[in-house]
Amino acid sequence: MSFFEPPPAPNRPEPPFEIPQLQPWWQPPRNELGAAVALRLVLARTERVAIALNGATAFSTGALLKLTARKRLDPDDLEAFYEDPLDHPFGHPASRHRRGGSDLPPEILRFGVQFSDGGKATTLSEMPFPSPGDPQDEPSGPVLAQRGGSGGGGEWDWDFWLWPVPRPGQMTFAVQWPKEGIELTKQEVDASLFIDASRYSERLWPDAGVGGPGGSYTVDQLVLRAKPAQEDEGPASG
Repeated sequence: MSFFEPPPAPNRPEPPFEIPQLQPWWQPPRNELGAAVALRLVLARTERVAIALNGATAFSTGALLKLTARKRLDPDDLEAFYEDPLDHPFGHPASRHRRGGSDLPPEILRFGVQFSDGGKATTLSEMPFPSPGDPQDEPSGPVLAQRGGSGGGGEWDWDFWLWPVPRPGQMTFAVQWPKEGIELTKQEVDASLFIDASRYSERLWPDAGVGGPGGSYTVDQLVLRAKPAQEDEGPASG
């Protein structure tokens, strides 16, 4: 008998089975090439730490944000230099959703966005994913969903999907990292940066809807929350 035995076949449902319908607040549209947003915004900086938004890509339904954190390390602190990349400052998603605000450990870096109408989403917000068999209603406020990230040795980079396109006016980005001496810090930008760029997101295959190949939602099913002038304007077709 071999030492390494193959695992048993997975217990999967027999077709036909229901595949969850893609929702615009889960991810960027598959059928669009987003437009770059000229944005580099330092959110907080100390003698040891810098946190910044280092670019964004706008789509007809939202924006993909690129968040960067850099930490100045002591060359003799080998434990800090070889930190586990998976043990990043945001903490494990499951643990940060279970904890209440008063119980948050100081090691967790918090990041959030607030629209001009007061709607807010943070890295501590519960992600609006449906339970099996339950219908999925459109969230009442903005959504900030982590789309991936990597890092280690004092350098981290993450992608966050922000849905929907922000409303006109000032939008606020906020960070807090108590362990590193960063209290709640806010920076404002004009939402027109994202609204204007979203008009140039190019739909690749007009007959495939916004979801594109493998997607299942169409432009008519989306509720875009940009300024009223955009309601009659679809994404640019190039």
